[in-house]
Amino acid sequence: MSLLLFSDDRVIYNDGEKGAVCSILIPKYSRIKKYGDITAPTDASVKERHGDSDDLPALWRQDGPYVYVYGNISFDLDEKRQTHNMYLPQDFVKEDVGAFYYVFGGKFVIHGVRTVTDDGHKVWGTSLISSSEEEALPSVISSISERMLEGKEEKIVVAVHNDEDALSQYKESLEPFEQEVVTFESLGKPRKNIKPLFSRKDKSFLMLTMSLCAFIALGWVVFLWVTTQLEFQSLQAKSDDLKNAIRIMQKNKVLGHITNPKDVLRVMDETVPLPPSTLLHGAGVAAAQLGEVRSIQIGASSSGKRGRGPVRFVTGGVMDINVRVNFPESSLLLDQERIAKTVIESTPWLKYIEKPVGTGGIVKLGVQVK
Repeated sequence: MSLLLFSDDRVIYNDGEKGAVCSILIPKYSRIKKYGDITAPTDASVKERHGDSDDLPALWRQDGPYVYVYGNISFDLDEKRQTHNMYLPQDFVKEDVGAFYYVFGGKFVIHGVRTVTDDGHKVWGTSLISSSEEEALPSVISSISERMLEGKEEKIVVAVHNDEDALSQYKESLEPFEQEVVTFESLGKPRKNIKPLFSRKDKSFLMLTMSLCAFIALGWVVFLWVTTQLEFQSLQAKSDDLKNAIRIMQKNKVLGHITNPKDVLRVMDETVPLPPSTLLHGAGVAAAQLGEVRSIQIGASSSGKRGRGPVRFVTGGVMDINVRVNFPESSLLLDQERIAKTVIESTPWLKYIEKPVGTGGIVKLGVQVK
């Protein structure tokens, strides 16, 4: 723990230790202000009532119905971020002590005397004796001897801080007075019921923890973003593959799974551009001039293939239509040929009419579709 002496808005002694800070204020009584109108004192309410300069925290303590303000902490001490508690010198002695002498650095002596007012209230008066190391010890001896000559029965505490040589000198010099000299560290911490004039907890660990959590959260967000981008790219690739597959399926549906470019040209040349209903109707009208039409069927093309759907393949742009016709009983073969010739001449899109041998009443009509 680091120990500081604070007076006149500045640090006059620092033992140079690391860790939490414990500072002792040597107050200037001309600067102490007493307030009786602060009913529920807090740092904020005392600061507002006292009117702190430069927005620095006030050094205050409540004693009975009154609030005593000892000034403001310095900017340098306010900037410290480690745990820091500030006390008055009398906070380190027990209630039965009437006077004390604290020696710091061999030359800074804090002297405190407790007095009792007319109304029975105990009041401490403290002062700083700043001198050379050679003069500090004689001044303490002189002050103690004067108090003993007054015949007061009181307990006096002499404590030396962090200096073994000075401790030995004080013990040897005060031995004739039967005055015990102890280390300041042996006095321990102030009593728990004593409120520090200023208190700040070390929040660096909390800030470090929060920073670490923020860093982890940021890393997690970046990880999720990268993962999402990778998944999006994967889905985009799958979508593109699916679109390509659909496009290929559509091509195969139209082209009949033809991959050879020459076959594509052939299919484009042989694809029937007319709907089947138009072909059947035209063939039926032409065949009705030969006799009674019983049935009509799109037959095989001249290449020998039969139609198997809405797409038909033809050769030379002519498609065969098979029509079953009941010829009149009085109709001679010569009459049938004459009528067929007349129908072909009057129907430009009808290229031929054939009556295959052994097919009964079936007549094959060659319809021009291209």
